[in-house]
Amino acid sequence: MTIEINGEDELIQIAEQNGWTIDFDNDTDVLEVIDDAGNTRYTYHRDGTLETSALSTEEISNDQQYTEGVDSATVDGATNLDVSSSNAFRHTLGGDVDYSLINAGEALDGEGVSLLIEQDGSTQYAISWPSSIEWDGGAAPNDPATGETLEVVIRSYDGGQTWLGGETWRA
Repeated sequence: MTIEINGEDELIQIAEQNGWTIDFDNDTDVLEVIDDAGNTRYTYHRDGTLETSALSTEEISNDQQYTEGVDSATVDGATNLDVSSSNAFRHTLGGDVDYSLINAGEALDGEGVSLLIEQDGSTQYAISWPSSIEWDGGAAPNDPATGETLEVVIRSYDGGQTWLGGETWRA
């Protein structure tokens, strides 16, 4: 569907009234707006036309991945981080852990995963990481000490083939 509007100011006003996200791309000379439900894109062209289109399943799925909540569990042994089901994990270590990334090839460029790891108060457990993670500084973070919490973030920019990782918080 294409409709005529009376200039960019009217589109901005309509977008603000509806709580839509606005993104102006100077390279293509269009103004894109996503509705507050997150499923329709409105593209305003400088010639005064406005196009509407449904977001692709991949775009909606990617947006929803970041709002699904935290996958919490006590873990030990071989532990999968399924990047297709969650982007946030909170794990209490119940033994030594050997992490693996599964469905990593389904990751979109720029997709990230946050992992909060809590050691229990009595025993320090070891963590092994997948070789597909390239760590800031060249080495994986030190295992959290007994009673300590560690947060790491990993992000892929090549569709899940390689992940860049770093420690973001420790207490």
